[in-house]
Amino acid sequence: IVKAGNSGNYNLKPVIRVTAETTSGSLSGRVADSTETDQNLLPLEGAVVYVFDENEVDLIEANALATTQTNVEGMFVVHGLQAGNYVLTIAMDTYDDSGALGPYSVVVGDVTDVGTILLTLTP
Repeated sequence: IVKAGNSGNYNLKPVIRVTAETTSGSLSGRVADSTETDQNLLPLEGAVVYVFDENEVDLIEANALATTQTNVEGMFVVHGLQAGNYVLTIAMDTYDDSGALGPYSVVVGDVTDVGTILLTLTP
């Protein structure tokens, strides 16, 4: 919490995005190495998931509506999305970027599972 000059107001840093679950939906999924098999799971921890409106032309980081990172199991969830259609891009060092994935439809109160997204190691 940071005092905003002599105004008597206070600002929160870092900024925290808050949304009501009753007016939003979520996207979830998993990111893994493209050589993964059912017997040899290869989740990618720390991959960055970018969420864009499906009509966004420039899928660059600065235009993302939301971002998150995958956990140790390669799983991710993005909460607080308005109903609508979204595309994702996934980025991780030493892996080729995923390119645009989707569109995926988000419904208020639901979690849309996008499944497992496979990334290829950069040669």
